[in-house]
Amino acid sequence: MLDQFINLNVLKYGWPLALLPVLIHLFNRLRHRRIDWAAMMFLRIASRKSTRFNKIRQYLVLALRVLAVLALILALSRPLAGTWLGGMMTGDPETILIVLDRSVSMDSKDGSSLSKREAALARISDTANKFPGAEIWYLDSVVGTPERVDRLEPLESQFDFNATDTAVNMPRLLEQASDWLGKNRSGDCMVFIASDMQEDNWRPEASGRWAKVAEGLSGDEHPFKASVQVLAKTRAVTNNVSLRVLEARRGDPRTAPEELNLVVQFHTSSKAEKTLNLLYHLNGTNVPPSNIAVKHQRVKVKGSTLPINVSFKAPTGTPEIGWGFVQIGLGTDAEDPFAVDDNPRDNRAYFVYGPSPELAQSAIIGPGPEAATDNIRRAADPFYDGGTNRLAHVLAPGDLNATAFAKYATVAWQDPLPEGPVSEQLMRYVSEGGVLIFFPPSETNQVSGRSFAGMEWQAVQAATNGAGQALANWRAARPANDDEQPGGYRVAGWREREGPLANSQNNLTLPVRDLITVRRNMLRDHGVEAFNAMELAWEKAEALRAQETPDGALIREMQKALETTAEHLSRLGSTLWPGTRATDFKAQLVDPVKSLDATQPGEARRELVDEIWPFLERWRGQVDVFEGGHYVMARFSDDRPLLARKLVGRGQVYFCATRPDEAWSSLHEQWFFVVMMDRLIRTGEALGAGSYSVSHTRVCGTFEPPENSTWKVVSSEVETADYRRNAGVYQSEMGEFIALNRPMTEDDWQFFAEEQEDLVQGLFGGVPVHVHWETGAAGEASATDGPKEVWDWFLIIMAVVLLGEALLVIPRSSDEAVAGRRTAAAAT
Repeated sequence: MLDQFINLNVLKYGWPLALLPVLIHLFNRLRHRRIDWAAMMFLRIASRKSTRFNKIRQYLVLALRVLAVLALILALSRPLAGTWLGGMMTGDPETILIVLDRSVSMDSKDGSSLSKREAALARISDTANKFPGAEIWYLDSVVGTPERVDRLEPLESQFDFNATDTAVNMPRLLEQASDWLGKNRSGDCMVFIASDMQEDNWRPEASGRWAKVAEGLSGDEHPFKASVQVLAKTRAVTNNVSLRVLEARRGDPRTAPEELNLVVQFHTSSKAEKTLNLLYHLNGTNVPPSNIAVKHQRVKVKGSTLPINVSFKAPTGTPEIGWGFVQIGLGTDAEDPFAVDDNPRDNRAYFVYGPSPELAQSAIIGPGPEAATDNIRRAADPFYDGGTNRLAHVLAPGDLNATAFAKYATVAWQDPLPEGPVSEQLMRYVSEGGVLIFFPPSETNQVSGRSFAGMEWQAVQAATNGAGQALANWRAARPANDDEQPGGYRVAGWREREGPLANSQNNLTLPVRDLITVRRNMLRDHGVEAFNAMELAWEKAEALRAQETPDGALIREMQKALETTAEHLSRLGSTLWPGTRATDFKAQLVDPVKSLDATQPGEARRELVDEIWPFLERWRGQVDVFEGGHYVMARFSDDRPLLARKLVGRGQVYFCATRPDEAWSSLHEQWFFVVMMDRLIRTGEALGAGSYSVSHTRVCGTFEPPENSTWKVVSSEVETADYRRNAGVYQSEMGEFIALNRPMTEDDWQFFAEEQEDLVQGLFGGVPVHVHWETGAAGEASATDGPKEVWDWFLIIMAVVLLGEALLVIPRSSDEAVAGRRTAAAAT
C-alpha cells in the first residue's frame, strides 16, 4: 500500500500527462482522409477477417502507452511503501515535531539487538530524511521544551535520546506540543510519536487533558494544520523480570544487629517459572555469597510475586545507615544488553536502609461491639492472641491521641469519615508513609458532608429482589440453584498484577468474583470535580477573550465555575490543598473574577479579563494534578468502584465500597479478604510512617530536591547520572542519602493492542491520526522495515509495459504472408 509521496506535487500536476498517448493517437487519426480507391478497397476486403483483432490490439497498445507514462509519473513522485506514515498529508510538512517515549518499558527488546527506543529513533531519523525541506524539532519527554534539530545524523550527539528510568505523561506532553505549535508554527505540521503504547503512560482516563490536546491540534482558528503519526512499538515482551525493593532496614540491635532485612518483589512477563541469580550490593561492595542463603541468591519466580523477606549478614563494618542495590544477574553486558532478559532497565533496584523499628501492628477504628469491626480485626490478625507477628488493636475514635497512629503499619477505619484534628492526624500519618483503608459506616451511622483526601461517601445503594424489595442480607442474594447467578452487585474486574488483590506468587487468581454484595456506598471524588469545574472556567474564559466586548452571561458562568472549583478544592484537606494555596486561589482568581460586573462598560470588562488571564493559566496548572483522581483497584459490573486507591504523599488511602457485614456483603466469608488485609499490612511495613528506608526513597522523574541543595550521584548504571532521568543513589552536601527508582507503573505491563486503534485515534478527536502497529514477539524480524522509496518498482513496471507494447506492435506472421501475396499479385 502506498501511504505517502515525497514529491506529491509531481503526481498532483503531472497525472494529466498520462493522456498524451491518447491525444497523439487522436491527432494521428485526423491526418488521414477517407478516399474510395479500388485497390485499397480490395485490400480492405482481403483483411476484413483480422480487422476486429487489429482494433483490440490498437486499444491495448494505447492503454499500455498510457500506463507507461503513468508509471513514469509515479516514479518521479517518489512513493513510500511499507511505511508507518499515514496518507493524510497534502504535501511535504513544513514542520516535523518528534515525540519519543523514553520510559523504562521502551528499553525492552525490539529486534535482534536493538531496544524499542533505539529502533524507534532509527525509524524516525530515516523517515525525517524523506522530507529534506521540513524544519525538524524534538520534544524531550523529561524537559518538555522543543529544541531545533539542525541535522539528523547523528541525532544522539545533539540531544539526549538515551534511556531514562522515568514514566511518560503522554497527554501532558502532547498538550505542551500543541501549545508550542499554536504559538510558533504555521502551515502543515506533522507530529511523530514513537511509543510502546503502555496504558499507564497514555492515560486514556484523562479525558479532560486529551480533549485539550485534540482542541490544540485541530480547528480552523489555528495557524497550522496538524496530523499525527504514531509508531506503536507493541512487540510482546515474553522474557522479562522486573525487581523492586519495597523496604530495607537493619536487624533488631538486641537480637540480630549484624543482619540486613529487605522486602523484595518481582514481576515477570511469563507464567513459566524462572530461576534468577541475584546480586546484593552494599555501600560500594558486593555482599559475599557466604553471607546469603542459597534460596535468596537463586530465587524462583512465576508471574507477580508476593513480597519476599530477605535477610542476610551484612559485611563487617557496615554502617547503621547506608545504601545498596539488588540486581538480577551480574550486570549489563555491553555486547549483549539482553543477555539476562528482554529489558535490562528494570533489573536493578536501589535502596537506603536505616535502623529497624518495632514489628508492624494494625489499628481497627470503629464501634467495638459491631460485627464488622470484629471481622476486620480477624482478617488483620487471623491468629488472634499470638502465633504470628501480626497484632491488631481495636480503638474507638474518641480514644485517639496525637501519637496514636505512629506505631501502626495499617489503619482500618469503619466509622464516619474523620474530621478536624483526627482527620489532620490521619492525613499526616498517610503522607509520611502509612496505609489507611476506609470501610463504610453502618446505615444507622451514616454522616454526610465529610471527606478525606477529597473522597466522600455518598448515599447507600441496596440491591433488590424481583419484587423490588431491598435484600435483607447477602445470603438472600444467593441463587436457589447452582446453575444460577447470585443477585446483588457483582464484581466485574480487578487489578491482578498489583495491589492487595494481585495474583498469588504462583500466579493464581484470587476468587474476588465470588463476593456477593447487596449494599454499597457510592464514592465522590472532589479532586476530579474541581478539575472539571476549572476546565469549564477555562473554556468560558477563552470564549470571553475571543470577544471584543465580554458577554455578561459568559462572565456569570465563569464566576460560578470558579466558585464551584474553590468549593471542591476546600474538601481536599490541608495536605493536598494547603490553606495558603486556598487563600491565594481566592485572592488571585475567585475574588477578581467575582468583581467582574456585566453592567460595566465593555472596555473595562475586557481589561479585567486580560488581567485575570495569567492567574487563570497558573491556577489551571495547579488544579491539573487532580485530573486522574482515584485509582480503581476493583470494580462492579456497572463500573462503580469496589476498591479505590488514592496516593497521598508516600502513603496510600483505600476506600472499600462495602462492609464485612451480613447486611452488606459476604466479604468476611471470603478468604481473599484475609489476603487483602495481610497485603495492606505488608505494604504498611514497607511504606510505614517512620520508616527510614521509605522516607529516603523517591520516584525517578518526580523527585524535587529542596531549593539551594546540591545532590551528587553515589551509585547508578549511568556514568553521568541526572536525578531527573536516572535511577540511583544520590547524596546531598549535608550527607543525606536518597534512593531513586523507576515508577511503579512501569511494572504494569498493560499495553494498547491493534484492536484498540479506534480508542487511540479517538483520544485526538478530529485530528488526522495514523497508527502503525509493530506486533509479534521481541527479537523477531520486523514485518516492515519502512519507510522505503519504491520508485524503482515503477520504473520496472514501465519497462515491462513498454516491452508488452513492443510485442503488440510487431506484425504477425500471417500479416507478412498476406502482404507477400499481394506484392506478387501486383507484379503479375
